[in-house]
Amino acid sequence: MFEIVDADNLIVQIVEDRAVREVGIAKARCVTANALAVLTANNGQHFDCVGVFRQQFDDALNDPSPDLYLVVSGQMAGWISSISKIGNWDIETGTPITPRGNNTGPQIFYEPLNCRLAGYPQRLNCAGATFDLEQGLINGVPALSGWAHSQDGAVVRRESFGNDGDFALQIVQTDNRINVFFLHRQLFESTFNELYHLGQIDHPSISLHYDDYPHIRIYKVDGDPNG
Repeated sequence: MFEIVDADNLIVQIVEDRAVREVGIAKARCVTANALAVLTANNGQHFDCVGVFRQQFDDALNDPSPDLYLVVSGQMAGWISSISKIGNWDIETGTPITPRGNNTGPQIFYEPLNCRLAGYPQRLNCAGATFDLEQGLINGVPALSGWAHSQDGAVVRRESFGNDGDFALQIVQTDNRINVFFLHRQLFESTFNELYHLGQIDHPSISLHYDDYPHIRIYKVDGDPNG
């Protein structure tokens, strides 16, 4: 999730779409900076249809772009259910998009689990369910796409499975406190989760600018004055 505030204190929140990753960070940062400039001009009147919106993105691909600052916070983690409803909305058809296997419709969130940690890191027993962390099984069914254990915002252990599961487990350790969350794969693999909980940076243009995890983290995305 991206949060950018302009001169009028307009907060624009963009929930990550996997297609943006395919375009690439270098192009995406140009697209974001220039498209938001058009979006906020004249109260957004330039964007009168989806076609115009797409054209503005295409036109911005090779334009110069400024440095951007990306804010992720614990407060946003609490908002993720509402944010996901916006992100999982098809603006062309006007209908919600339900991630595969998700029984809460378009909403995804961090669901806390009450777990016994005695078998970790081989397995966890949580609320009557057994999670096999070596094979990606939930009660014997290959439903886990992966799991991660973070401590104070950095990855301690992480595992991915090739079984195309729809869900994931996340063990979040802050100081001496440990919480286990059950979440949909879409949230587990999101840019928000990678940057906020796991501190994972996957491109050289991104750097950690300010770190006060678990309260807030600010990342800098280098601009390109030459486009």
